[in-house]
Amino acid sequence: MISFISNQLLVRSLDPSLFGIWSVRLALVQETIVFWARDGIRKAAPRSQNPHKFAILPFLIGLIVSPIIVYISLKSAPEVEGYTLAVIMTAMSSVMELIGEMWAVPQLAVMDGSTTAKVSGPAFLVRSISSIVLSKLFYKQEGEPLPLMLCFGASNIIFGLLVIFGFYFRCGKPKIEFPTRNEYNAIKPFAFQTILQWLFSQGERIVLIASNTPEQIGVYGFVSDISSLIARLVFAPIEAAVFSMCASSAPLQFDMYSLIVRIVVYIGLCAAAFGPLLAPVVLQTVYSKSWSGDDSKSAMSWFLRIMPFMAFNGVTEAFSNARLSEKSLMYYNILLAIVSSIYFGLIFYFSKIFGTQGAIMANGVNMILRSIMAITVISREFKNFFSLFPNIIQLIAFGSLIYFQNSIRILYVLIFAPFYGLMILFFERHSIKKLWNSLKSKKRD
Repeated sequence: MISFISNQLLVRSLDPSLFGIWSVRLALVQETIVFWARDGIRKAAPRSQNPHKFAILPFLIGLIVSPIIVYISLKSAPEVEGYTLAVIMTAMSSVMELIGEMWAVPQLAVMDGSTTAKVSGPAFLVRSISSIVLSKLFYKQEGEPLPLMLCFGASNIIFGLLVIFGFYFRCGKPKIEFPTRNEYNAIKPFAFQTILQWLFSQGERIVLIASNTPEQIGVYGFVSDISSLIARLVFAPIEAAVFSMCASSAPLQFDMYSLIVRIVVYIGLCAAAFGPLLAPVVLQTVYSKSWSGDDSKSAMSWFLRIMPFMAFNGVTEAFSNARLSEKSLMYYNILLAIVSSIYFGLIFYFSKIFGTQGAIMANGVNMILRSIMAITVISREFKNFFSLFPNIIQLIAFGSLIYFQNSIRILYVLIFAPFYGLMILFFERHSIKKLWNSLKSKKRD
């Protein structure tokens, strides 16, 4: 949420190409160095009787990895004055953050994450605020980008320093024990897993940088921020509740589960049907002129069009993750890795043809493929999986509005919206009544 708010404030004063440097390129540099250096260590340390011997490893790995990441990042650098300095300062801040692992690794190994949260949370907040304040003070729109790049780098440096001093003032000097061969052997099984996880979490950004212009990267970063916010605020809580419900030892009420799936699909369908018509107005009203161009409008519209698939995929994958055995889940994750590889290829191919919206189209295909996998799992346990979808009449009604929305005026959208809401209530009246009776009986108990 902090990241989203700070980025939305930055968006107002930056054009897409400069915003893309902050939200995509520099974020990729920092997250790559930190993830490669600490993820495997944090997993290996709890298995050791002396986690302090792992504590210095993230810092040492960071010293080795950071020059490589800086070199690769500068090989594909945009022609922006000061970008090199921003990358170097970001890499330095990542290494500073890894110094904090000297305190964090032993604490997290014994399931004590309170200090890490108390240090990293405020530090992240200050970084977000400083990036906005510094850019407002030292950078003027249409001016030279060098001051802005220095502001980006400085805010990251501030974050790294706050992490170090935060841990030091809370915990004192770290207990440093140098690792032996046993510790190096302990992290080997996690090395490939770490790289693979990083590839699937950051592969999207890598492909975007390789196949898109700086402006397109910025637009995608902007849309991605909004997507992440919607996912966290709307869909993530529902997915967490579905996972708990499906993982429970109590028998799963499939009627209840299918109703939840349909509800999130309705949310997605409403966004797909009405959102693309309202998005241009919102962009022009809320953000600056540089964000109300055709590329931004098209990208936002396509993001809203794929939202039904995102919503459906989240709640169906929650079922799969909760119900599959450990061995089956391993094979399922292998298939997910294959689908993700296809997704990265589609991003590259579609981006070359359609630009920013091509990357979003590729994500839509990705969601469809993953949803098919999840439906396959659900169908093994429940044959009536068609109840996961809204009534065919509703799908036709929403589909027609989505198809013809380019020729519909906003006024008609406002008129149609209540009728679509009433249609949903009409077709779901029996399910809503059943849910209401179930809730009343639970209150009595």
